[in-house]
Amino acid sequence: MDVPTCCLRTSEDPVITAKQLRLGRALLEMSQKRFAEIAEVSVPTIQRLESQSGELRGLSTTIQRIEKTLEEHGVLFVEGGAFLKSEGDQP
Repeated sequence: MDVPTCCLRTSEDPVITAKQLRLGRALLEMSQKRFAEIAEVSVPTIQRLESQSGELRGLSTTIQRIEKTLEEHGVLFVEGGAFLKSEGDQP
């Protein structure tokens, strides 16, 4: 899937949103428990963050860990959403 670079989120953009977290985890087909294990955070943390609206609010280290885990598993963030990078997609 070709996504215009204008739509890709950059490191200067705000942190991911709760919607993007939910979408990213769903794209990976991971339970909250499994995702929490991989991201090295607690299940209640994932539940709390996913229940928020708008940008994730919490410890910056926790949010960075979650975002990094999603990206390392192929999730790309676009304005207002997320998608799973396919084998042929460029970074």
